[in-house]
Amino acid sequence: MLKSEVTSMSTTLFKDPQSANLNYVTYKTIPPRFPELLAQGALAGVLAFFIITVCLSFRIDNYYKPLLFPALPQYLGMGLAVGLVNGFGIWCAGKYLADRPPAIARVAIAIATVLIENVVLIFLDRPTDWKEDYVIRLSIYALIAILSLSLITGSHSRPWRALTRGIRRINTQQQFPATVAGFLLRIALLFLCLYSMFVLICLVEMNEDFVDYLTVGSVVFYSVIGLAVALANSRFWLTLILSMAINAPWVYILVVYFDRFELNLSLVFYLGYLALWLGFLLTHCPALRPIFSFLSEELRYYYLID
Repeated sequence: MLKSEVTSMSTTLFKDPQSANLNYVTYKTIPPRFPELLAQGALAGVLAFFIITVCLSFRIDNYYKPLLFPALPQYLGMGLAVGLVNGFGIWCAGKYLADRPPAIARVAIAIATVLIENVVLIFLDRPTDWKEDYVIRLSIYALIAILSLSLITGSHSRPWRALTRGIRRINTQQQFPATVAGFLLRIALLFLCLYSMFVLICLVEMNEDFVDYLTVGSVVFYSVIGLAVALANSRFWLTLILSMAINAPWVYILVVYFDRFELNLSLVFYLGYLALWLGFLLTHCPALRPIFSFLSEELRYYYLID
């Protein structure tokens, strides 16, 4: 069994040596591993703070909504930190209980994590006036975080497995470069998907032009399709065709309008995104697999020698 370990215990019920022995089999669930719990917590925290940021956008005037665009990565980073702390707490509880923590323990740890997070934020940025509206909003945001953390962290979901190897078939021959390239690409696509969805929601709130909807909506569409392709872990020829279709517009824009691009952080992200796709395809190509296997063996050999 993948998620259970079997322990057998033989017990003699009678003192007569000729009496039968009964074997009892007990099932004991294995707690999630440490990387899996950290990945679950990170995903739960990021999703919770994304929802909180969307809720916050409804309360801000349309004129100031664009200020949330550069602030979204900071909110997602806060959610990532809170989720990692919660994942560490669930791991400690699993070590103490020697079992998967029950639902009530996960809820208690989520409440403690959110309380610590709110205390730290209040200490760093102390509010001047504790109005009733502020307390209600703070309670709603805390409830969103608690629900997300308690439902995802410690569950049977496997985001770490999905981010490193995909969600369909298990590739036992996948080498370390393919794992790293796939992980970085899926993280970048997940961030692009959340960011573009948030911008589209804000544009709908601001009643912008249809051209803006179409532009940002196309980014959302391409990022969702790209994330599905990167997670599907399908055959290489199918992945190659889909990735070329997805990235063809971005390559066209880069080639045609390259002279208009300025050397700034956005251009670095643009080129880095295309480089991640290229690295993902190269490391998953079956024809190049012996090369990466050889490099992995050489690195492992030099690591053992040192």
